[in-house]
Amino acid sequence: MKRRTFLNHAARRLILFMTPAWMQQTHASQMNIQNTKTDSSKHLITLFLCGDVMTGRGIDQVLPYPSEPKIYEPYVHDARSYVELAEKTNGPIAKPISFPYIWGDALAEFERVSPDLRIINLETSVTSSNDYWKGKG
Repeated sequence: MKRRTFLNHAARRLILFMTPAWMQQTHASQMNIQNTKTDSSKHLITLFLCGDVMTGRGIDQVLPYPSEPKIYEPYVHDARSYVELAEKTNGPIAKPISFPYIWGDALAEFERVSPDLRIINLETSVTSSNDYWKGKG
């Protein structure tokens, strides 16, 4: 089987797999796909897609094990400045906060929906290195 044929075949199967049960019959007949599974729940997956989660620049400073507060921005050089700004705007933050605290209402949604797959764009480096990207704020 040629690569393109394989990819087209796989994509059609994936579409069927991710299609709600009430739509599957229509899609299967339109794409000439034989549906062999009888339990419609086997065809559904639930995705949680989340963008731009920042756990640095201050959030890390109120966690039980804060990282070094030095940051390399042209206007702020200490991450605790962001904590001070947040407290000035919203009131005191009890320190340390628990790890689940930073996720707010999202944890309750995770429990409620119980997605099969969670994809999150983490905007923070996860490293034990003290090196930084010189010239990048």
